[in-house]
Amino acid sequence: MSSINLSFAMPKKGADARGKLSFPILQVLAGSVIAEPETHSMPAPYRTLRRQLVEQGIIARQNSKLIFTQSYFFDNASEAVCVVGGGSMDGYRTWIDEDGHTLHDMGYSR
Repeated sequence: MSSINLSFAMPKKGADARGKLSFPILQVLAGSVIAEPETHSMPAPYRTLRRQLVEQGIIARQNSKLIFTQSYFFDNASEAVCVVGGGSMDGYRTWIDEDGHTLHDMGYSR
């Protein structure tokens, strides 16, 4: 199966991310901007992963924004959107393709 180009944005929190899905793996592309700050609803495992990615330099502050310095593979769309969005979200309903369809719309699920 070929990969699907996806995007996720939360303008009020500053998030603007691009990804490629090779189901179930979602690769967030270098240059993607993540939301700040994290919310209280962000699941602990994703909060820990996000902090590890910062410690490893995969996410770094550039021009006052937190940005992926290199592409990173997540186990699934929800893991990716929680790290990018800084909260608890359903990746199958938030990542969209170039035509505005969610993964859920396209028949993907956990």
